[in-house]
Amino acid sequence: MKLSMWILADWLWKYNPIIYIKDGVQTLRGVRLYTADMVMERQNVYLGRAQDFIGSGGDGVICVHEHDMMLLDTNDIEHVFNEVLSAFDFYNRWYDDMVDSINAGCSLQKLVDDTHTILDEPILVYDSSYKVLAYSNAFKTELQTTWKGLLSGSNNLLNKMISLKPGLQKNDKIKSAYIANFPEMSNRSTWVNLFSFKRYLGQIVVVEYKHKITDGRLHICATLAHLIEYWIRFNDEQTEQKVESTIFTNLLEDKHLLKEEVNQQMALLNWHETDMKVIAKIFLFDSSPDVHQKIVDDVENHLHDCYTIFHEFSAAIIGNTSLISMEEIEKELKHILMENCCCCGVSFQFTNIMNLKLYYEQADIALKYGNPNAGSINYCSDYIMKYLLNVIKTNSKTAIIHPALYILKRYDDSNKSELYNTLYQYLLHERNLVKTAEILSIHRNSLLYRIKKIRELVDVDIDNPFLRQYLLISFQLLGRYYEQM
Repeated sequence: MKLSMWILADWLWKYNPIIYIKDGVQTLRGVRLYTADMVMERQNVYLGRAQDFIGSGGDGVICVHEHDMMLLDTNDIEHVFNEVLSAFDFYNRWYDDMVDSINAGCSLQKLVDDTHTILDEPILVYDSSYKVLAYSNAFKTELQTTWKGLLSGSNNLLNKMISLKPGLQKNDKIKSAYIANFPEMSNRSTWVNLFSFKRYLGQIVVVEYKHKITDGRLHICATLAHLIEYWIRFNDEQTEQKVESTIFTNLLEDKHLLKEEVNQQMALLNWHETDMKVIAKIFLFDSSPDVHQKIVDDVENHLHDCYTIFHEFSAAIIGNTSLISMEEIEKELKHILMENCCCCGVSFQFTNIMNLKLYYEQADIALKYGNPNAGSINYCSDYIMKYLLNVIKTNSKTAIIHPALYILKRYDDSNKSELYNTLYQYLLHERNLVKTAEILSIHRNSLLYRIKKIRELVDVDIDNPFLRQYLLISFQLLGRYYEQM
Protein backbone atom coordinates (compact mmCIF):
# COMPACT_ATOMS: atom_id res chain seq x y z
CA MET A 1 0.00 0.00 0.00
CA LYS A 2 1.27 3.46 -0.86
CA LEU A 3 1.03 6.07 1.89
CA SER A 4 0.69 9.83 1.68
CA MET A 5 1.95 12.72 3.76
CA TRP A 6 -1.60 13.13 5.06
CA ILE A 7 -1.65 9.52 6.33
CA LEU A 8 1.74 10.05 7.98
CA ALA A 9 0.51 13.29 9.54
CA ASP A 10 -2.27 11.34 11.27
CA TRP A 11 0.18 8.64 12.36
CA LEU A 12 2.61 11.20 13.83
CA TRP A 13 -0.09 13.25 15.61
CA LYS A 14 1.63 12.97 19.01
CA TYR A 15 4.50 15.13 17.70
CA ASN A 16 2.07 18.02 17.07
CA PRO A 17 3.02 18.31 13.39
CA ILE A 18 2.96 21.72 11.74
CA ILE A 19 1.77 20.81 8.25
CA TYR A 20 2.71 22.35 4.91
CA ILE A 21 1.13 19.89 2.49
CA LYS A 22 0.24 21.00 -1.02
CA ASP A 23 -0.05 17.75 -2.97
CA GLY A 24 -0.17 14.91 -0.44
CA VAL A 25 -0.58 12.19 -3.08
CA GLN A 26 -0.36 8.49 -2.21
CA THR A 27 3.02 7.60 -3.70
CA LEU A 28 5.12 6.78 -0.62
CA ARG A 29 6.67 3.33 -0.26
CA GLY A 30 9.58 3.98 2.09
CA VAL A 31 11.46 6.38 4.36
CA ARG A 32 15.06 7.62 4.16
CA LEU A 33 17.25 9.85 6.32
CA TYR A 34 18.14 13.07 4.53
CA THR A 35 21.69 13.91 3.50
CA ALA A 36 22.76 16.97 1.54
CA ASP A 37 24.25 15.04 -1.39
CA MET A 38 21.39 12.57 -1.94
CA VAL A 39 19.01 12.45 -4.92
CA MET A 40 15.46 12.41 -3.63
CA GLU A 41 13.12 9.81 -5.09
CA ARG A 42 9.36 10.27 -5.46
CA GLN A 43 8.45 7.06 -3.63
CA ASN A 44 10.27 8.03 -0.41
CA VAL A 45 9.63 10.43 2.43
CA TYR A 46 12.82 12.00 3.84
CA LEU A 47 13.55 12.82 7.48
CA GLY A 48 16.07 15.39 8.68
CA ARG A 49 16.76 17.78 11.47
CA ALA A 50 15.20 21.19 10.97
CA GLN A 51 18.61 22.86 11.13
CA ASP A 52 19.72 20.79 8.10
CA PHE A 53 16.93 22.40 6.07
CA ILE A 54 16.57 25.92 7.49
CA GLY A 55 20.00 26.53 8.99
CA SER A 56 21.02 27.45 12.51
CA GLY A 57 18.32 27.98 15.04
CA GLY A 58 16.01 25.40 13.57
CA ASP A 59 14.49 23.00 16.04
CA GLY A 60 12.58 19.75 15.53
CA VAL A 61 12.46 17.05 12.87
CA ILE A 62 11.22 17.70 9.33
CA CYS A 63 9.49 15.14 7.06
CA VAL A 64 9.81 16.09 3.39
CA HIS A 65 8.26 14.74 0.21
CA GLU A 66 8.71 16.85 -2.91
CA HIS A 67 6.85 20.14 -2.17
CA ASP A 68 5.22 18.82 1.03
CA MET A 69 6.67 18.93 4.52
CA MET A 70 5.84 18.54 8.20
CA LEU A 71 7.70 19.98 11.16
CA LEU A 72 7.55 17.71 14.21
CA ASP A 73 7.89 18.86 17.79
CA THR A 74 10.81 16.57 18.68
CA ASN A 75 14.53 16.28 18.10
CA ASP A 76 14.59 12.48 18.36
CA ILE A 77 15.00 11.73 14.65
CA GLU A 78 15.76 8.06 15.27
CA HIS A 79 12.47 7.60 17.11
CA VAL A 80 10.56 9.36 14.34
CA PHE A 81 12.28 7.20 11.73
CA ASN A 82 11.14 4.06 13.57
CA GLU A 83 7.62 5.45 13.90
CA VAL A 84 7.40 6.03 10.13
CA LEU A 85 8.72 2.52 9.48
CA SER A 86 5.98 1.21 11.78
CA ALA A 87 3.39 3.11 9.75
CA PHE A 88 4.52 1.45 6.54
CA ASP A 89 4.57 -1.97 8.23
CA PHE A 90 1.11 -1.48 9.73
CA TYR A 91 -0.66 -0.36 6.57
CA ASN A 92 1.20 -2.73 4.25
CA ARG A 93 0.37 -5.68 6.49
CA TRP A 94 -3.30 -4.74 6.45
CA TYR A 95 -3.34 -4.24 2.68
CA ASP A 96 -1.50 -7.49 1.96
CA ASP A 97 -3.77 -9.43 4.32
CA MET A 98 -6.83 -7.99 2.57
CA VAL A 99 -5.53 -8.98 -0.87
CA ASP A 100 -4.67 -12.47 0.37
CA SER A 101 -8.17 -12.81 1.86
CA ILE A 102 -9.79 -11.75 -1.43
CA ASN A 103 -7.69 -14.21 -3.40
CA ALA A 104 -8.65 -16.91 -0.90
CA GLY A 105 -12.35 -16.22 -1.54
CA CYS A 106 -13.35 -14.30 1.59
CA SER A 107 -16.76 -12.67 1.96
CA LEU A 108 -17.26 -8.93 1.54
CA GLN A 109 -18.52 -8.86 5.12
CA LYS A 110 -15.17 -10.22 6.34
CA LEU A 111 -13.39 -7.61 4.26
CA VAL A 112 -15.39 -4.81 5.89
CA ASP A 113 -14.96 -6.25 9.39
CA ASP A 114 -11.19 -6.64 8.89
CA THR A 115 -10.98 -2.88 8.21
CA HIS A 116 -12.00 -2.18 11.82
CA THR A 117 -8.37 -1.87 13.01
CA ILE A 118 -7.65 0.72 10.31
CA LEU A 119 -10.72 2.97 10.30
CA ASP A 120 -12.70 1.97 13.41
CA GLU A 121 -15.85 3.63 12.04
CA PRO A 122 -19.23 2.44 10.73
CA ILE A 123 -18.88 1.33 7.10
CA LEU A 124 -21.61 0.54 4.54
CA VAL A 125 -21.15 -0.89 1.05
CA TYR A 126 -23.80 -0.61 -1.70
CA ASP A 127 -24.01 -1.86 -5.24
CA SER A 128 -25.15 0.31 -8.16
CA SER A 129 -28.82 -0.36 -7.34
CA TYR A 130 -28.29 0.81 -3.72
CA LYS A 131 -28.60 -2.71 -2.36
CA VAL A 132 -26.65 -3.06 0.90
CA LEU A 133 -23.84 -5.58 0.32
CA ALA A 134 -22.14 -5.34 3.73
CA TYR A 135 -21.85 -3.13 6.79
CA SER A 136 -19.73 -2.99 9.95
CA ASN A 137 -20.85 -5.54 12.52
CA ALA A 138 -18.93 -3.67 15.21
CA PHE A 139 -21.25 -0.67 14.74
CA LYS A 140 -24.47 -2.50 13.97
CA THR A 141 -26.44 -0.76 16.74
CA GLU A 142 -25.22 2.71 15.81
CA LEU A 143 -26.03 2.16 12.15
CA GLN A 144 -29.49 0.86 12.90
CA THR A 145 -30.37 3.91 14.98
CA THR A 146 -28.72 6.89 13.26
CA TRP A 147 -28.38 5.55 9.70
CA LYS A 148 -31.43 3.35 9.48
CA GLY A 149 -32.48 4.87 6.15
CA LEU A 150 -29.21 3.98 4.50
CA LEU A 151 -29.25 0.45 5.89
CA SER A 152 -32.70 -0.21 4.51
CA GLY A 153 -31.36 -0.10 0.94
CA SER A 154 -33.22 -0.38 -2.39
CA ASN A 155 -36.25 1.91 -2.81
CA ASN A 156 -36.02 3.67 0.54
CA LEU A 157 -32.36 4.42 0.00
CA LEU A 158 -32.95 5.43 -3.62
CA ASN A 159 -35.55 7.94 -2.49
CA LYS A 160 -33.14 9.19 0.14
CA MET A 161 -30.41 9.57 -2.48
CA ILE A 162 -32.72 11.55 -4.74
CA SER A 163 -33.42 13.99 -1.92
CA LEU A 164 -29.70 14.29 -1.26
CA LYS A 165 -28.68 14.60 -4.90
CA PRO A 166 -27.71 18.30 -4.80
CA GLY A 167 -25.34 17.60 -1.91
CA LEU A 168 -23.88 14.53 -3.57
CA GLN A 169 -22.78 16.60 -6.56
CA LYS A 170 -23.61 13.99 -9.18
CA ASN A 171 -22.23 11.38 -6.83
CA ASP A 172 -21.84 8.57 -9.36
CA LYS A 173 -19.15 10.52 -11.29
CA ILE A 174 -16.74 11.45 -8.50
CA LYS A 175 -13.64 9.24 -8.43
CA SER A 176 -12.01 10.37 -5.18
CA ALA A 177 -13.15 10.11 -1.58
CA TYR A 178 -15.15 13.13 -0.48
CA ILE A 179 -16.95 14.39 2.63
CA ALA A 180 -20.74 14.65 2.69
CA ASN A 181 -22.49 16.71 5.34
CA PHE A 182 -26.27 16.45 4.99
CA PRO A 183 -28.72 18.25 7.31
CA GLU A 184 -30.91 15.13 7.14
CA MET A 185 -28.11 13.03 8.65
CA SER A 186 -26.83 13.21 12.21
CA ASN A 187 -23.18 12.59 11.23
CA ARG A 188 -20.83 13.65 8.51
CA SER A 189 -19.59 10.83 6.30
CA THR A 190 -16.98 9.92 3.72
CA TRP A 191 -18.26 8.66 0.37
CA VAL A 192 -16.24 6.76 -2.23
CA ASN A 193 -17.68 5.54 -5.52
CA LEU A 194 -16.76 2.09 -6.79
CA PHE A 195 -15.80 1.56 -10.42
CA SER A 196 -14.60 -1.24 -12.65
CA PHE A 197 -12.60 1.02 -14.96
CA LYS A 198 -15.48 3.15 -16.36
CA ARG A 199 -18.37 1.02 -15.11
CA TYR A 200 -20.06 2.29 -11.93
CA LEU A 201 -20.34 -0.50 -9.32
CA GLY A 202 -21.73 1.26 -6.25
CA GLN A 203 -20.22 3.09 -3.32
CA ILE A 204 -18.97 2.84 0.24
CA VAL A 205 -19.91 5.17 3.08
CA VAL A 206 -17.74 5.63 6.16
CA VAL A 207 -19.59 7.44 8.95
CA GLU A 208 -17.78 9.99 11.13
CA TYR A 209 -18.63 8.51 14.50
CA LYS A 210 -15.51 8.12 16.67
CA HIS A 211 -12.82 9.94 14.70
CA LYS A 212 -12.73 13.24 12.90
CA ILE A 213 -12.45 12.95 9.12
CA THR A 214 -8.99 13.97 7.94
CA ASP A 215 -7.28 13.99 4.55
CA GLY A 216 -5.32 10.95 5.68
CA ARG A 217 -8.50 9.06 6.49
CA LEU A 218 -9.93 10.05 3.11
CA HIS A 219 -6.91 8.38 1.50
CA ILE A 220 -7.43 5.23 3.57
CA CYS A 221 -11.11 5.17 2.55
CA ALA A 222 -10.03 5.44 -1.08
CA THR A 223 -7.65 2.49 -0.61
CA LEU A 224 -10.45 0.47 0.96
CA ALA A 225 -12.62 1.31 -2.05
CA HIS A 226 -9.94 -0.04 -4.41
CA LEU A 227 -9.85 -3.28 -2.42
CA ILE A 228 -13.63 -3.60 -2.52
CA GLU A 229 -13.60 -2.93 -6.27
CA TYR A 230 -11.13 -5.79 -6.58
CA TRP A 231 -13.36 -8.02 -4.43
CA ILE A 232 -16.43 -7.24 -6.55
CA ARG A 233 -14.62 -7.99 -9.79
CA PHE A 234 -13.08 -11.11 -8.31
CA ASN A 235 -16.45 -12.40 -7.13
CA ASP A 236 -18.68 -11.13 -9.94
CA GLU A 237 -20.94 -14.06 -10.83
CA GLN A 238 -21.51 -12.48 -14.22
CA THR A 239 -17.87 -13.00 -15.11
CA GLU A 240 -18.03 -16.36 -16.80
CA GLN A 241 -14.29 -16.35 -17.34
CA LYS A 242 -13.63 -16.89 -13.63
CA VAL A 243 -15.96 -19.90 -13.52
CA GLU A 244 -14.63 -21.35 -16.74
CA SER A 245 -11.01 -20.97 -15.75
CA THR A 246 -11.49 -22.87 -12.48
CA ILE A 247 -10.68 -26.14 -14.26
CA PHE A 248 -7.25 -24.76 -15.24
CA THR A 249 -6.56 -23.66 -11.68
CA ASN A 250 -7.46 -27.12 -10.39
CA LEU A 251 -5.12 -28.75 -12.90
CA LEU A 252 -2.22 -26.51 -11.88
CA GLU A 253 -2.87 -27.15 -8.20
CA ASP A 254 -2.73 -30.93 -8.69
CA LYS A 255 -6.35 -31.48 -7.76
CA HIS A 256 -7.25 -35.13 -8.37
CA LEU A 257 -9.43 -34.77 -11.45
CA LEU A 258 -10.75 -37.53 -13.66
CA LYS A 259 -9.97 -37.20 -17.35
CA GLU A 260 -13.67 -37.58 -18.19
CA GLU A 261 -14.52 -34.71 -15.85
CA VAL A 262 -11.86 -32.48 -17.41
CA ASN A 263 -13.01 -33.34 -20.94
CA GLN A 264 -16.57 -32.38 -20.01
CA GLN A 265 -15.36 -29.00 -18.76
CA MET A 266 -13.28 -28.53 -21.90
CA ALA A 267 -16.32 -29.34 -24.06
CA LEU A 268 -18.19 -26.47 -22.38
CA LEU A 269 -15.45 -24.16 -23.66
CA ASN A 270 -15.69 -25.78 -27.09
CA TRP A 271 -12.16 -27.14 -26.58
CA HIS A 272 -11.42 -30.63 -27.89
CA GLU A 273 -8.94 -33.17 -26.64
CA THR A 274 -6.95 -33.02 -29.90
CA ASP A 275 -6.78 -29.20 -30.03
CA MET A 276 -3.34 -27.63 -29.79
CA LYS A 277 -2.90 -25.52 -26.66
CA VAL A 278 -0.26 -23.26 -25.13
CA ILE A 279 0.32 -21.65 -21.75
CA ALA A 280 2.20 -18.42 -20.97
CA LYS A 281 3.39 -17.49 -17.50
CA ILE A 282 3.57 -13.75 -16.83
CA PHE A 283 5.97 -12.18 -14.38
CA LEU A 284 4.24 -9.20 -12.74
CA PHE A 285 6.57 -6.37 -11.78
CA ASP A 286 3.50 -4.81 -10.12
CA SER A 287 1.18 -7.41 -8.56
CA SER A 288 -1.50 -5.03 -7.30
CA PRO A 289 -5.19 -6.00 -7.65
CA ASP A 290 -5.68 -3.32 -10.32
CA VAL A 291 -2.96 -4.88 -12.50
CA HIS A 292 -4.46 -8.35 -12.00
CA GLN A 293 -7.85 -7.16 -13.15
CA LYS A 294 -6.39 -5.16 -16.03
CA ILE A 295 -4.73 -8.32 -17.39
CA VAL A 296 -7.96 -10.33 -17.02
CA ASP A 297 -9.91 -7.63 -18.86
CA ASP A 298 -7.28 -7.29 -21.60
CA VAL A 299 -7.30 -11.04 -22.26
CA GLU A 300 -11.08 -11.16 -22.24
CA ASN A 301 -11.33 -8.24 -24.68
CA HIS A 302 -8.49 -9.08 -27.08
CA LEU A 303 -7.67 -12.79 -26.82
CA HIS A 304 -10.70 -14.96 -27.54
CA ASP A 305 -10.44 -18.63 -26.58
CA CYS A 306 -7.82 -17.70 -23.97
CA TYR A 307 -8.27 -17.70 -20.20
CA THR A 308 -6.38 -16.06 -17.34
CA ILE A 309 -5.67 -17.60 -13.96
CA PHE A 310 -3.45 -16.54 -11.07
CA HIS A 311 -1.11 -19.15 -9.65
CA GLU A 312 1.95 -18.93 -7.41
CA PHE A 313 1.90 -15.10 -7.39
CA SER A 314 1.97 -15.01 -11.20
CA ALA A 315 -0.59 -14.75 -13.96
CA ALA A 316 -0.98 -17.51 -16.54
CA ILE A 317 -2.77 -17.33 -19.89
CA ILE A 318 -3.99 -20.58 -21.45
CA GLY A 319 -4.90 -20.45 -25.13
CA ASN A 320 -6.32 -22.85 -27.71
CA THR A 321 -4.15 -22.41 -30.82
CA SER A 322 -6.56 -24.51 -32.86
CA LEU A 323 -9.12 -21.73 -32.36
CA ILE A 324 -6.85 -18.68 -32.28
CA SER A 325 -3.55 -18.59 -34.16
CA MET A 326 -0.25 -18.40 -32.33
CA GLU A 327 0.54 -15.29 -34.38
CA GLU A 328 -2.55 -13.52 -33.04
CA ILE A 329 -1.76 -14.62 -29.49
CA GLU A 330 1.77 -13.25 -29.86
CA LYS A 331 0.54 -9.93 -31.24
CA GLU A 332 -2.03 -9.30 -28.49
CA LEU A 333 0.19 -10.73 -25.76
CA LYS A 334 2.97 -8.31 -26.70
CA HIS A 335 0.53 -5.41 -26.31
CA ILE A 336 -0.75 -6.70 -22.95
CA LEU A 337 2.79 -7.12 -21.63
CA MET A 338 3.81 -3.62 -22.65
CA GLU A 339 0.63 -2.07 -21.23
CA ASN A 340 1.12 -3.79 -17.85
CA CYS A 341 4.93 -3.65 -17.70
CA CYS A 342 5.31 -7.44 -17.70
CA CYS A 343 7.30 -10.15 -19.43
CA CYS A 344 6.36 -13.79 -19.96
CA GLY A 345 7.55 -17.30 -20.75
CA VAL A 346 5.71 -19.52 -23.26
CA SER A 347 5.53 -23.31 -23.29
CA PHE A 348 5.74 -25.67 -26.22
CA GLN A 349 2.34 -26.27 -27.82
CA PHE A 350 0.58 -29.39 -26.54
CA THR A 351 -2.67 -31.35 -26.73
CA ASN A 352 -3.06 -33.20 -23.41
CA ILE A 353 -4.62 -30.71 -20.99
CA MET A 354 -4.09 -33.19 -18.13
CA ASN A 355 -0.36 -32.31 -18.36
CA LEU A 356 -1.01 -28.58 -17.97
CA LYS A 357 1.24 -28.35 -14.90
CA LEU A 358 4.20 -29.76 -16.89
CA TYR A 359 3.73 -27.16 -19.61
CA TYR A 360 3.34 -24.43 -17.01
CA GLU A 361 6.79 -25.47 -15.77
CA GLN A 362 8.08 -25.10 -19.35
CA ALA A 363 6.76 -21.54 -19.42
CA ASP A 364 8.45 -20.98 -16.07
CA ILE A 365 11.77 -22.20 -17.51
CA ALA A 366 11.47 -19.74 -20.41
CA LEU A 367 10.66 -16.95 -17.96
CA LYS A 368 13.62 -17.73 -15.68
CA TYR A 369 16.20 -18.10 -18.44
CA GLY A 370 14.81 -15.53 -20.88
CA ASN A 371 14.82 -11.77 -21.28
CA PRO A 372 13.37 -10.08 -18.16
CA ASN A 373 12.60 -6.74 -19.84
CA ALA A 374 9.01 -5.49 -19.97
CA GLY A 375 7.23 -6.60 -23.12
CA SER A 376 9.51 -9.57 -23.86
CA ILE A 377 8.01 -12.93 -24.88
CA ASN A 378 10.37 -15.81 -24.10
CA TYR A 379 9.80 -19.24 -25.66
CA CYS A 380 10.74 -22.47 -23.94
CA SER A 381 12.09 -23.78 -27.26
CA ASP A 382 14.77 -21.05 -27.16
CA TYR A 383 15.90 -21.74 -23.60
CA ILE A 384 15.29 -25.43 -22.96
CA MET A 385 18.88 -26.34 -23.87
CA LYS A 386 20.23 -23.76 -21.46
CA TYR A 387 17.99 -25.26 -18.78
CA LEU A 388 19.07 -28.84 -19.55
CA LEU A 389 22.74 -27.89 -19.42
CA ASN A 390 22.18 -26.20 -16.07
CA VAL A 391 20.42 -29.34 -14.76
CA ILE A 392 23.37 -31.47 -15.85
CA LYS A 393 25.91 -29.09 -14.32
CA THR A 394 23.97 -28.91 -11.07
CA ASN A 395 23.30 -32.63 -10.64
CA SER A 396 26.24 -34.40 -12.28
CA LYS A 397 28.65 -35.90 -9.75
CA THR A 398 31.13 -37.37 -12.23
CA ALA A 399 33.32 -36.17 -15.11
CA ILE A 400 31.07 -36.15 -18.18
CA ILE A 401 33.00 -33.87 -20.56
CA HIS A 402 34.44 -35.77 -23.50
CA PRO A 403 38.25 -35.90 -22.95
CA ALA A 404 38.91 -34.87 -26.56
CA LEU A 405 38.00 -31.27 -25.67
CA TYR A 406 40.69 -31.05 -23.01
CA ILE A 407 43.26 -32.50 -25.39
CA LEU A 408 42.41 -29.94 -28.09
CA LYS A 409 42.38 -27.04 -25.63
CA ARG A 410 45.80 -27.94 -24.23
CA TYR A 411 47.18 -28.29 -27.75
CA ASP A 412 45.80 -24.83 -28.64
CA ASP A 413 47.38 -23.31 -25.55
CA SER A 414 50.78 -24.78 -26.41
CA ASN A 415 50.74 -24.14 -30.15
CA LYS A 416 48.60 -21.00 -30.43
CA SER A 417 46.19 -22.86 -32.73
CA GLU A 418 42.36 -22.90 -32.85
CA LEU A 419 41.50 -26.59 -33.13
CA TYR A 420 39.07 -26.46 -30.14
CA ASN A 421 36.85 -23.77 -31.70
CA THR A 422 37.25 -25.30 -35.17
CA LEU A 423 35.75 -28.62 -34.06
CA TYR A 424 32.94 -26.81 -32.25
CA GLN A 425 31.98 -24.70 -35.27
CA TYR A 426 32.30 -27.70 -37.60
CA LEU A 427 29.86 -29.74 -35.48
CA LEU A 428 27.58 -26.78 -34.82
CA HIS A 429 27.16 -26.20 -38.55
CA GLU A 430 26.50 -29.87 -39.23
CA ARG A 431 29.93 -30.50 -40.83
CA ASN A 432 29.25 -28.02 -43.63
CA LEU A 433 32.71 -27.03 -44.85
CA VAL A 434 31.61 -23.82 -46.60
CA LYS A 435 29.66 -22.42 -43.60
CA THR A 436 32.33 -23.45 -41.12
CA ALA A 437 35.16 -21.88 -43.13
CA GLU A 438 33.10 -18.68 -43.47
CA ILE A 439 32.46 -18.49 -39.73
CA LEU A 440 36.14 -19.07 -38.95
CA SER A 441 37.24 -16.68 -41.75
CA ILE A 442 39.67 -19.22 -43.19
CA HIS A 443 40.12 -20.94 -46.56
CA ARG A 444 38.43 -24.29 -47.15
CA ASN A 445 41.82 -25.99 -47.48
CA SER A 446 42.90 -24.56 -44.12
CA LEU A 447 39.76 -25.99 -42.57
CA LEU A 448 40.45 -29.42 -44.09
CA TYR A 449 43.98 -29.29 -42.66
CA ARG A 450 42.63 -28.47 -39.19
CA ILE A 451 40.12 -31.31 -39.31
CA LYS A 452 42.88 -33.70 -40.33
CA LYS A 453 45.00 -32.49 -37.41
CA ILE A 454 42.06 -32.95 -35.00
CA ARG A 455 41.63 -36.56 -36.16
CA GLU A 456 45.33 -37.16 -35.52
CA LEU A 457 45.21 -35.73 -32.01
CA VAL A 458 41.98 -37.31 -30.75
CA ASP A 459 40.43 -40.66 -31.52
CA VAL A 460 36.85 -39.59 -32.32
CA ASP A 461 34.55 -40.82 -35.07
CA ILE A 462 32.93 -37.56 -36.20
CA ASP A 463 30.72 -39.54 -38.59
CA ASN A 464 28.95 -41.14 -35.61
CA PRO A 465 25.75 -39.07 -34.97
CA PHE A 466 25.54 -40.02 -31.27
CA LEU A 467 29.17 -39.06 -30.70
CA ARG A 468 28.57 -35.72 -32.43
CA GLN A 469 25.68 -35.02 -30.04
CA TYR A 470 27.85 -35.96 -27.07
CA LEU A 471 30.65 -33.69 -28.26
CA LEU A 472 28.28 -30.74 -28.80
CA ILE A 473 26.81 -31.16 -25.31
CA SER A 474 30.35 -31.33 -23.91
CA PHE A 475 31.20 -28.10 -25.70
CA GLN A 476 28.07 -26.45 -24.26
CA LEU A 477 28.87 -27.66 -20.75
CA LEU A 478 32.51 -26.67 -20.93
CA GLY A 479 32.19 -23.59 -23.10
CA ARG A 480 33.76 -20.48 -21.68
CA TYR A 481 34.23 -22.15 -18.32
CA TYR A 482 37.17 -24.24 -19.51
CA GLU A 483 39.73 -22.13 -17.69
CA GLN A 484 37.89 -22.78 -14.40
CA MET A 485 37.76 -26.57 -14.83
